[in-house]
Amino acid sequence: MPQKESLIRRACVVLVPLWVPLMIGCASKRDITKGPEEDLDLQYRLAEDDVLKYRTSSSFVRTVTVRGRPLELTASETRDFSVKSEGRPGGNLSLLLTIESMDIRITGPQGEIASDVGGVTGRSFEMTISTLGEELDISGADTIEYDVGPQGKRSIESQFSPFFPDLPGTPVGVKDSWRTESTVTEKGMSTDLTVAIKSDNTLVGFETVHGFKCAKMTAPFTGTLKGKGEEQGVELITDAAVTGMSTWYFAYQEGVYVKEVSTGTAEGTITAMAPEKMDIPLKRDFKIEVTLLE
Repeated sequence: MPQKESLIRRACVVLVPLWVPLMIGCASKRDITKGPEEDLDLQYRLAEDDVLKYRTSSSFVRTVTVRGRPLELTASETRDFSVKSEGRPGGNLSLLLTIESMDIRITGPQGEIASDVGGVTGRSFEMTISTLGEELDISGADTIEYDVGPQGKRSIESQFSPFFPDLPGTPVGVKDSWRTESTVTEKGMSTDLTVAIKSDNTLVGFETVHGFKCAKMTAPFTGTLKGKGEEQGVELITDAAVTGMSTWYFAYQEGVYVKEVSTGTAEGTITAMAPEKMDIPLKRDFKIEVTLLE
């Protein structure tokens, strides 16, 4: 029994993606506004040398239950970064992203887990996106790493590859919908986790947020969280179903992503394959916020 308890406690820590990439603030000024009479052709429209500053905040509570006993792990992450437009080669948007600050806090069954993000602040990488928000290329993000204690080093690449919401590509009006899909893999020292998400986006109305006239979208989503890890030679397999809701805002005149709030739950199991197979119930509640800083 003591060996099993130790294994389960370690499983709580080993398979922990800090950021659930979902196509996903501070308080905003909210005024219901009348939308345009015509359907909108939504596109990203940053002029060269434009600079936007964003903050992302994510948190989750993860619980595994062993013989009726819940073991809880909580984590939060906040990141401020800038996005500078470097022109539009081939009609796409060339962007320079710079991490201005980052903070990670993780608490497990045995206390706080140390992390070190000192090597991230001030680092930059290149990104190219289409005018519809598709991330076409990320260069240099894989070399920007931070340390998450027993989980080892991780790069920031997986946390930015799904950052910009995908736009429909055809004019849309209120109640029009479009589906988006994303798959992101996050690799650690001894883990390999993949999140696959399908979202059904609907333009539901218009609001003023941070002084921008925005189209408001709601996007219920479903997906899977699957992963493998290893601890002391024991293979740990995660398999969970993801459900949730995202609400996001896009400044349709300026072509700027303004805000998003996503909440959801992942429920499934962690299976320890040895010394004897054991299925451990898993539940993870999460919240992710993205906001354009004023």
